Amino acid sequence: MPSTNLAAARSAIVALVHAYPRLQDTADFEGIGKLFAKGRFSSTMGRSLGGAELAADRARGIRLHEDGTPRTSILTTNLLIDIDDAAGAARARSYYAMLKQPPGEPLRVVGAGRYYDDFVREDGDWRFEERVSLFDLSGDVGGFLRAAPRRQPSLALRGPSAHELQPLPPPPGAADAIEALIYTYAERIDLAGVPVTLVDTAGVRNVTDEVEREGVQRSLDAIEIADVILLVLDLSQPLTVDDAAMIESTQARARVVVANKMDLPSAWDPASVEAKPRLVARVSATGGGGLADVRDAMLIALGAHGVEADGVAVTNLRHVRLLEEVEQALERALVGARARRSEEFLLADLLAARVGFESITGKRTPEDLLEHIFSSFCIGK
Repeated sequence: MPSTNLAAARSAIVALVHAYPRLQDTADFEGIGKLFAKGRFSSTMGRSLGGAELAADRARGIRLHEDGTPRTSILTTNLLIDIDDAAGAARARSYYAMLKQPPGEPLRVVGAGRYYDDFVREDGDWRFEERVSLFDLSGDVGGFLRAAPRRQPSLALRGPSAHELQPLPPPPGAADAIEALIYTYAERIDLAGVPVTLVDTAGVRNVTDEVEREGVQRSLDAIEIADVILLVLDLSQPLTVDDAAMIESTQARARVVVANKMDLPSAWDPASVEAKPRLVARVSATGGGGLADVRDAMLIALGAHGVEADGVAVTNLRHVRLLEEVEQALERALVGARARRSEEFLLADLLAARVGFESITGKRTPEDLLEHIFSSFCIGK
């Protein structure tokens, strides 16, 4: 790829990466919607939004001050960019930290995390395909969100527990904050070759507090789009009415029943909840026991949901392109063999496929292959 093309592509992608902080810091939520007009912003709240829907979500959730801004500054650092100009695709990875200073208050850190960005080139221009935002470190969110977020530990999409935390009281000055931005937490893992995003949500139960109700609704939204649900239930306590409601509502979905606190006496039998033993995992969050069973059950549930596991997850854009070329070369060879074409052409296609494989593994350079091809046959002989 000419260096001028690479430089232009990199400049365009850097501009896109830095556009989001500028738009959010200035409360240009409409501009954020346009930035992701054809892309998606997938956040740790388990939802993927774009366009006007994303703009409306930001407008509802972020508190503005008298100057019309959230009084924040988002710093984006450690930017890495990988561009595949031939494929018209690119990806970027970066860190972010958010600072805020409401009027009359000292400067504080709201939180920090990572951005995982994918871009595509369309009609000569680069645009966002998807941004995945991981919120790793939580600081002082007061004065930024319309209501203070709340974090609860769990393995993934979380079911009700007998020991739920007490309802979160509304923060000072937020009694009218019915629309709340409730954060959940997510982490991407490789599950035997299947890229999986684990999402931690608030517990699902009957609540009266309006902020809590919004958190429960967002949990239900996350459950709605999940490929597999991890229903975490307290094995040491009798099942509650809320437990029964979650069990029934997820009955027809791909799910794994995670019976926590297996180190304590059991108050119910997991077989009464899930008839398929391979989709039940007994665990101890305290001691870490049974987590391997959770992984195995997730793979079974993913397979039942139509998600196939590969031995290796290919994420390098160059390798993806090479594998596509290998597939095309093998298809040409197969078509040629069926048409009884000259063996020289079949060999050329097979060697092209081998070139792709060995370019990925680093076993052979293009010069080595060129010498090998001409030492093996001569076209027209």
